[in-house]
Amino acid sequence: MAAVAIMYFIFRPQIPMYGIDSLQVKAFEMRNDSKLYTEMAVVVRCENPNKKIGFKYGEDNSVSIIYSDGELCAGKFESLLQAAKSTVMINMTLKGEREVDSKEKEQFMAQQKEGKIPLVLISNIPVTPVIGGNIHELWNVSVRANCLMVVDNIQKDKTPNISHKECSFAAHFWN
Repeated sequence: MAAVAIMYFIFRPQIPMYGIDSLQVKAFEMRNDSKLYTEMAVVVRCENPNKKIGFKYGEDNSVSIIYSDGELCAGKFESLLQAAKSTVMINMTLKGEREVDSKEKEQFMAQQKEGKIPLVLISNIPVTPVIGGNIHELWNVSVRANCLMVVDNIQKDKTPNISHKECSFAAHFWN
């Protein structure tokens, strides 16, 4: 317990700030067989305010976008190391295919017409805080982020305007 207290006062750890920087629709096709194919490019901004602590984001991560309780698309990003006092942009391509019933299709069309389509970005990311130039790894943390966003459209080759973003985070230290 004393070691944890000493580390806290020496390093003054702060939680990084994460947010959705951009979202672009690469494909959104409702096919005749009631299947929806989706591909989206997402850029997440990660700001590390710590002066002496960096973060290693593990490759065993998962990211998905949910609409109406169903996964639209999913993917992951390559492992990366974020230095102290830095901002990184994580680029990822998410792809998916799923069945869509007529009720959900009608709901989507109404929300598209209104310009208010609710989406949720869910990510599970293994994060390891690191210190020093030799990269001394501390402990593993599993971070789960849920970001609710409302976009005005989901159309192929268009960048939707995100009218509302609200993110929540949870960290689990026992991994």
